[in-house]
Amino acid sequence: MGLKVYIAVDLEGISGVYYWAQADKRNPTHPAFQEARALMMGDIEAVIEGCIAAGATEIIVRDGHGGGKNLIPERMHPKATYIGGAARGMAALPELDASVAAMILLGYHAMMGTADGVLHHTQSHAARRRYFYNGQECGELVQHALRAGHFGVPVVLLSGDAATCREARRFLGESVITVCTKIGYAEECARLFPPAIVRAQLRQAAEKAVCGRTSVHPYAISLPIAGRLLFPDKALADAYPPKSPLTRRADEVSYEHIFETAEDVAEF
Repeated sequence: MGLKVYIAVDLEGISGVYYWAQADKRNPTHPAFQEARALMMGDIEAVIEGCIAAGATEIIVRDGHGGGKNLIPERMHPKATYIGGAARGMAALPELDASVAAMILLGYHAMMGTADGVLHHTQSHAARRRYFYNGQECGELVQHALRAGHFGVPVVLLSGDAATCREARRFLGESVITVCTKIGYAEECARLFPPAIVRAQLRQAAEKAVCGRTSVHPYAISLPIAGRLLFPDKALADAYPPKSPLTRRADEVSYEHIFETAEDVAEF
């Protein structure tokens, strides 16, 4: 039986990325955004090489930043396939299912409001959303780990800034391997490690993480999950289009949803 690895990629936590122009998909011709795309491909290649060294026979790369149009096709490793394009809700992570042996979260960022989190946000920087599950605030790494855990898939490796690595260990435990790409001082200020150094660490970490996948437990929280989506003001809450008819307006600035399974948290 083959060994399938799923690599979910975001942009803000990639090595060398630290200011919003690099991550702004609305201005795709900007030199800073093009630079960030190239940096992303370098980190991806390093992780794929590590997965191959660990015996992976199928590697899927999901471009999870913005509209999913950030990868550079001619730079994709020939032993991986990749998923691009925009999708919402449960379709946002296509082909993530029980056949996946391990999940890697590459280039992630800290949740909204993290003081030392570089380019911190949760789902929407502009709307400044905050998400709570069973009363605990969570970011995107937990949202994706929950969905992987629904299928029994462990998150074995995460890369991002120091705050994101700290967040991963807090929620996912010390078994998850983390690679720190930068240390944040403010939203757009960081001490960055050279991409070449980070990529060497990513390759080594990916091999170790995939080889040790059976020692990592899939992430889970108690069901049903009480979800709350909080906005900073009424105007932003009014502008939010709920993804599900089961989502209800709780008050002027928040929505609530009861999720029967962890997979359903994507519908919020």
